[in-house]
Amino acid sequence: MNEIKKCWQEIGAEIKADTLKDDRAHCDNRRRGQFQTGWKAAQERDYTKRTLKLLHWNNLGYRYGKRLGSRDEDYIKEACRYLAKNHDGPLA
Repeated sequence: MNEIKKCWQEIGAEIKADTLKDDRAHCDNRRRGQFQTGWKAAQERDYTKRTLKLLHWNNLGYRYGKRLGSRDEDYIKEACRYLAKNHDGPLA
């Protein structure tokens, strides 16, 4: 869990420094699926800067996947639960 939290602190700092727009809505089942899809996509391809300019659940998963690499589904779900639990609304 510490790794997940640390990663979120790093991503949060990037979002603020780059003035990215955090467009995440409340995390529901569809958005959890998007988070997992983004994480897995990070192992297969690179997203464009344009895609990453607007933060949503898919590219948040992608950002985690790029930092933490390939993980099992339970780990990815745990990360998503942590982020959903601590999501108070957009950061920027």
